[in-house]
Amino acid sequence: LNIQDLQEGDTNDTTIRCSLEYCPLDSGSGFGALSYVWGHGSPSSQIIVDGQPFSVTDNLCDALRNIRSRWKKVKTWIDAICVNQKDAEEKTERVWMMRNIYSQAFQVLIWMGQASPRDATGLEFAGELWAS
Repeated sequence: LNIQDLQEGDTNDTTIRCSLEYCPLDSGSGFGALSYVWGHGSPSSQIIVDGQPFSVTDNLCDALRNIRSRWKKVKTWIDAICVNQKDAEEKTERVWMMRNIYSQAFQVLIWMGQASPRDATGLEFAGELWAS
């Protein structure tokens, strides 16, 4: 299982840097996982993976900016980075493993996209529904 090691930085730092490392799923090494909306269109943002430019969707780039730590590296499994998207066999294999990947992660983050003013209204309404 490949996981990415997201380098530290704050939300104002425009360059996202990470490195890939192999991590046996049952190693207990502690990694998080990110579930996110792929977003619209083709990958159009650039990050740096192992020192090389790597294209990701704008939504994933936003997620990475928001989940990285200011003080330490964050080990995270993210399908678009950790799975070779050009290898159909690898993608199929990883889809079958996703239940295990997410269940063995110490934390699973869900990223729906950047917040908008309408989000507060929707969350407030959901809270009212939950309370009734």
